Amino acid sequence: GKTMVHTTSSGTQGIANAIHADEILTGSFVNAGAIVDYIRRQKPEKVSLVCMGYSCQFPTDEDTFLAIYIKNELEGVPNDFQAMVEQLRTGDGARFFAPEKQEWAPVADFDLCLSLNRFDFVLKVESINNLNYLRKI
Repeated sequence: GKTMVHTTSSGTQGIANAIHADEILTGSFVNAGAIVDYIRRQKPEKVSLVCMGYSCQFPTDEDTFLAIYIKNELEGVPNDFQAMVEQLRTGDGARFFAPEKQEWAPVADFDLCLSLNRFDFVLKVESINNLNYLRKI
């Protein structure tokens, strides 16, 4: 396989600051179902869904909707995923449709990011020699 390096400033800060967490998973809509399944199998006493937002300072709809989606799934509450997608399309996600931003936020990314349950695995943070890695589970 290939080694891939992916960076995210907000997510990295969240991982680094979650010093009291027993486990840390990263997630998005593409593996939301796998996250829900993993949490159900682990049966943790407490689950914290942390939205890092933009620059760890500004909430973003996509983070908030993912947390709501996972919470609802865990509690057996129906989700209206299509309504979330439409709100993202006209809200925070509108940046994917701005012509001047196509170089760093192409239109295709919007649909790829919202490809619900595309992957059946979770990415769990593991620390080795004080460095954090994501391991596919």
